Amino acid sequence: MEKIGTTTIIRKSSKPNYSYPFVRLPSNCSDCIGKHATIYRTEHEGNSAFLVVLEGGVEQPAPETENDSRIASLEIEVERLSSLIRYRCGILAERIDKLERQKNTTTLRHNTTERTCW
Repeated sequence: MEKIGTTTIIRKSSKPNYSYPFVRLPSNCSDCIGKHATIYRTEHEGNSAFLVVLEGGVEQPAPETENDSRIASLEIEVERLSSLIRYRCGILAERIDKLERQKNTTTLRHNTTERTCW
């Protein structure tokens, strides 16, 4: 069991003579919104406690195997190489832009010179 936060049970009223307890869950539990739940009353360390069980149960993460760890390390390496390629392509693109600007400037000068010669 994992502690996810603390809250105060507040009173909600839908009718003047009818009230019920209301418990707010932390925002990181928003994936529970709209799901049906069964609530059990129990005790924990001598205190009254409630267990909320979502319909469909809870997905348990699969135990990590040797292949999973190998795949994870390969994914990290691929991301590192992709980042390096993007960086190098950025530098290459900057150099190409610079060369094209120089070429356009040279062509413009050449064309200007030709016009003045006529």
